Amino acid sequence: MNHPYRFQSDKFLKGVIERLPPLPRPSGLEMLNEVSKYTEGHNGGSSYNDKIPGFGVKHNWVKKSIFWELPYWHTNLIRHNLDVMYIEKKVFDNIFYTVMDCPNRSKDNLKARLDIQLYCQKPNLHLQQDMSGRVYKPKGTYCLHKKQQQEVLSWMKELSFPDGYASSISQCVKEAQCKVSGMKSHDCHVFIQRLLPTAFRPYLPRPLWEALTELSVFFRDICSTNLNAQHMELMQMNIIEIICKLERIFPPSFFDSMEHLTIHLPYEAKVGGPVQYRWMYPFERYYMFYLKKKVTNKAKVEGSICEAYLIDEITNFASHYFGDDVQTIWNRVPWNDDGGLRSVDGYANNVRSFDVDQSYEISQPCRVLPTPTLDDPNILVESSYYEEIGQHELIQLDMNWGNKDDEDEDDEEEDDGDGDGDGDGDGDGVGDGEEEEEDDDDDEDDCYGGDG
Repeated sequence: MNHPYRFQSDKFLKGVIERLPPLPRPSGLEMLNEVSKYTEGHNGGSSYNDKIPGFGVKHNWVKKSIFWELPYWHTNLIRHNLDVMYIEKKVFDNIFYTVMDCPNRSKDNLKARLDIQLYCQKPNLHLQQDMSGRVYKPKGTYCLHKKQQQEVLSWMKELSFPDGYASSISQCVKEAQCKVSGMKSHDCHVFIQRLLPTAFRPYLPRPLWEALTELSVFFRDICSTNLNAQHMELMQMNIIEIICKLERIFPPSFFDSMEHLTIHLPYEAKVGGPVQYRWMYPFERYYMFYLKKKVTNKAKVEGSICEAYLIDEITNFASHYFGDDVQTIWNRVPWNDDGGLRSVDGYANNVRSFDVDQSYEISQPCRVLPTPTLDDPNILVESSYYEEIGQHELIQLDMNWGNKDDEDEDDEEEDDGDGDGDGDGDGDGVGDGEEEEEDDDDDEDDCYGGDG
């Protein structure tokens, strides 16, 4: 209640000092009672002007959703899941194109300056009139000049990322037109979390740069795979202060519904878990990406996708019966290949990192995923194997299932001493020198996943 931002009427809404406490989060039952009270007797209509009485004065409800008729809907902690992917992209677009002062995409336009003159006390951002009578827009501190924009675009043009980390953002840069176009949602995801503070640090004022950096860290934390409930409560307070810092700098038109929705992200992450299980990347960036490429007849989109999908299924099934000399999706060389071979079953073997002759210490044949055996506790024994062993062996098999060391100890107790004839008395069938080399191979297999 005593935060200094509450009394800075010259930085926020002109002549208004906020004295009300923050509104509590309403429960589902309270929301149901409120929407039922205002929409009672209102059937709705197709016309835009057919609104609920009292709209914009007493409430902001447009209609009563049909989901409220479900008996359990008011008990849900999250009734409408927010897509972090879409929010992240829209917030980045507003920031980037406003700072870069891109025409037709910046939030700092003529109408925004009129709103500043009406609602804010920022005379340095009001529209000015020169000696000839022309009205011009003064440059804001949050906008870059032409030379600074060219330096940022040149820096983006030279960006390069590891394979699979991000797409080629440099291809989206048009230095001649001094603009950026064609950035996908994942490009915005990488830029706002990793590149935004670095790109604008030499050019923006320190208060604005710090606010943008805090917003970048917020999105990076909210997209983490491991979340802490206490951290979410701290992020809930931080994002409110971050939005207030941005309100002190940017015009009112900069803040649309996307900037407001960031305040609700920590609560949804606390209740619903990590965003990786709730955002739209798996569907829009992967599954829909491949389905859209299958469309060859735009007049019959669904049929074209179904036909191409069936052809893929048939060819994939038939490729299992081709010989090893036929290249298929199961044995072709992967995108990142160092010259090694790939077996038909999909596992890499005979991997070599260099083309020159290598010694024993440099390169060793290894298996990424070795062939599973009966010693693996996750592999079930076939029914034919049960028929070949007795009932008393089944009991012993269940007791020592997957424990190879116990089986070796039982063999040593039955074979009194050196029963294998290798001369070392360990019962393994190999000498001491050979055993040392085999142990090294076992250690190497363990570092790639073990024998199961």
